[in-house]
Amino acid sequence: MKALAIKYIFPLLFLFLWSCKNEERAQEGQHHQDEEQLFISKEQADYIGLETKVVKHDTVYQKISVIGEIGVPPQGNVTISAIANLQILSIKKLVGDQVRAEEVIAYATSPMIMQWQRDYLSIQETLELAQKELERQSTLNEQRINARKNYEQALTSVQKAKAELDESRSRLKMIGINPDELDDGELYERIPVKSPISGKISGIYVKRSQFIREGSPVFGIVNTHHLHAELKVFEKGLNKVREGQQVLINVPSIGQSFKGHIFLVSNTLDTEGAFAEVHAHFDDEESLEANNLKVGQMLEATIFTNSYQAYQVPQSSVFMIDDQYFVFKKTGEADNGYTFEPIPVKRGDEEGSKVNIELLTSERGAPFDLVTKGAYFLASMISEGGGHHN
Repeated sequence: MKALAIKYIFPLLFLFLWSCKNEERAQEGQHHQDEEQLFISKEQADYIGLETKVVKHDTVYQKISVIGEIGVPPQGNVTISAIANLQILSIKKLVGDQVRAEEVIAYATSPMIMQWQRDYLSIQETLELAQKELERQSTLNEQRINARKNYEQALTSVQKAKAELDESRSRLKMIGINPDELDDGELYERIPVKSPISGKISGIYVKRSQFIREGSPVFGIVNTHHLHAELKVFEKGLNKVREGQQVLINVPSIGQSFKGHIFLVSNTLDTEGAFAEVHAHFDDEESLEANNLKVGQMLEATIFTNSYQAYQVPQSSVFMIDDQYFVFKKTGEADNGYTFEPIPVKRGDEEGSKVNIELLTSERGAPFDLVTKGAYFLASMISEGGGHHN
């Protein structure tokens, strides 16, 4: 809102006539006023709804308003994907269910599963034969009965078989099969799908008996123990944001606000160059669980950046005369009325209906009685000659 302009308005005609009518009574209490002070009667003050309030010099903040959403660290948000072409046999959980790390949440099958187990057993048998041949060639080499070349070939075969066996073991472990349990020759026809982390099921992307391709998403798991705010700060305000600054985070969908602080400021703008991501941690994580916050919920946030000392006053209390901003200070009160003095000020940052100001007088920093309602009428009385001055 802009400062109040000084102009003539019709309701003040009544005030001026009223002021003249009661001039003799009004002048009784103003014989010792300064020339810059304005006097109005109590009747005039009541008519215009004049109000005052003592304002104090206080710490105020420059603020940046941003939007964002609730997020979790990368390790707390995982998607389980199919490691081969699979058929889903059964699903043991629902969306929203709590799961533990390594807990089975589904079973699946695939012809590749049987083939990988057979490959493992075959490679294991090959390794055993290669080790026996290596032992034989080692003995012959020591007795110098055979060429050393044959020993080296046998050693290479063992090393190759070991590498293939390690690869096969890793593949089986990745699909949830313990290779050591295959030694008796019994093969698994199905494999368990396990949760890699503790958390809640955030998504189920398959159905029972469905065939899915390798790499297709199967389940989503989210751990919400470390929720944070993922904020989008536009480039023009990014240089004001620092780690450790306080943040007020509002979640409109639940009508709740939470205190937090800036934890990480990205140095990279998005692909369109409009904003950078800033991460904020909540000061009280326990309150988040009580309010059942969810990953992806939209939020609004206010980042408190630079601080300075100022008076925070209603914008309606500030007016302009000859390119200079003023406010009215109540300087006295008598039985028949009040006295006010216009004080030059410097306008600062605005916040809604409030504006930060600084006095341009020797009294700067001291509390004073500010006209919060009615400043427009008082300013108009000065401009048009209303009220009384000494």
